[in-house]
Amino acid sequence: MSSSSHQDDPPDYEQRAALSDIDRDYPGWHAFPGAVPPLLYARRPLTSPPMVVRAGDPASLRTAIENAERERGEALSSDLVGLHREFSQSGWTFGSIWASAVAGPDRRRLYASRGTVLITAWSATELRMRLHEMTSS
Repeated sequence: MSSSSHQDDPPDYEQRAALSDIDRDYPGWHAFPGAVPPLLYARRPLTSPPMVVRAGDPASLRTAIENAERERGEALSSDLVGLHREFSQSGWTFGSIWASAVAGPDRRRLYASRGTVLITAWSATELRMRLHEMTSS
């Protein structure tokens, strides 16, 4: 007796190719089939909090990844907006740089600059503390 299969599911090789294309097109993400067809999943390893999205087809999975990245970017940029609001009158400018790691998570390094002074930190809280130390001394 043969195992049941979904008539509308694409053949395995098509699905593997589509998931491989997603891995290629979205660096940092890993796409994989769910245990229950037709669900597909993608995860971004080594992020905090963990990022996992799911969808019923490859096109929808791409949309879910893009939405997750957009939300992640908005959350990260809100840190910079807050710092700018708090310290803009002091002449500081703010930005961030992504540091990639072969073994480990990508990390964002924040910076504040004014004239020839550059201050960097791994978090908005740390940068805010360093800026307060600079402005109070």
